[in-house]
Amino acid sequence: MQAGSSQQSPHKGATRRRIGVVILLTGSSLAAFLVLFPSGWVINRLNVHIWWFLRQNTPLPPAMTPEQLAEVWNVVMFVPLGLGLALILPRWWWAGVLCGLSITIELLQFFVLSTRHPDIGDVVMNTAGGVLGVVVGALITRWCEKRSNQSIDSPHA
Repeated sequence: MQAGSSQQSPHKGATRRRIGVVILLTGSSLAAFLVLFPSGWVINRLNVHIWWFLRQNTPLPPAMTPEQLAEVWNVVMFVPLGLGLALILPRWWWAGVLCGLSITIELLQFFVLSTRHPDIGDVVMNTAGGVLGVVVGALITRWCEKRSNQSIDSPHA
């Protein structure tokens, strides 16, 4: 391969993609458990317990409520999905796919899981987390490719 060539080795990025698969599968499993768990009340109680623990043991802002913490979890839950997808196949449109997934989840909760309460705020927060994950994945991919190109172009390689 010539220095500066645009051709890529078939193995270039394979480790990054494998890590993306692990992150995606782990994040998807946890997210599926949380959003499809039949009792929203149990999930809410867990969140309150975590909030109480954080209030007692960390410098959590005094004004933060359990409901606000739940919004944070909605963002955090979708970050690994966006990150994993972006590491496997870097594309910006993953953010739109994850927004559609979030809408689907809320519709499923509305029509199938009568004990769950869908919320447009969840869609917004999930989408924000997905976008954040895609951005981080794109930055990692760019960094890895730049680092790889520098080693290929290095006169010491």
